[in-house]
Amino acid sequence: MTLDILDFIDNKGGNAEAIRESQRKRGNSVELVDEVIQMYHDWVKSALLISAFRLILKCPSGLRGKCPQKRSQRCSKTDLSEEKSNINPIWVAVALLTSTEQAKEPADELVAQKKQIDAQVEALVKGSKEFEIQMRIKATNVGNIVGKNVPVSLTEAS
Repeated sequence: MTLDILDFIDNKGGNAEAIRESQRKRGNSVELVDEVIQMYHDWVKSALLISAFRLILKCPSGLRGKCPQKRSQRCSKTDLSEEKSNINPIWVAVALLTSTEQAKEPADELVAQKKQIDAQVEALVKGSKEFEIQMRIKATNVGNIVGKNVPVSLTEAS
């Protein structure tokens, strides 16, 4: 049975030190385990970033309490023009688009901005999937955990 990515992560039920020790017994690189762990953390960060972007893109019309602003302060053009420095610029663009659509005003420039943001999110998703594949391939280079009763030797003679 091969090792799963979560076997490398201590706070997810794995045991990274046991994998490192197994790599030492085999005479293989221990740094490979650390690389897989670092790749996992980078991958999780990118997944959180993608989730944040998706939440921001859904937010302006009122996402049932998950909007960064209070219900009484929902997105209006005056609020956004005054507080652009305190709010994520992507959120501002999408909020302006929503408020313009609700007011039945033309919003061609804002629609183009939103399409550009959507394209950036899709590029992040694609990059994250490719990174996950690379991480899993690297993890397959680590062998299974060597049992406690297995004799340790780097030669066949002993």
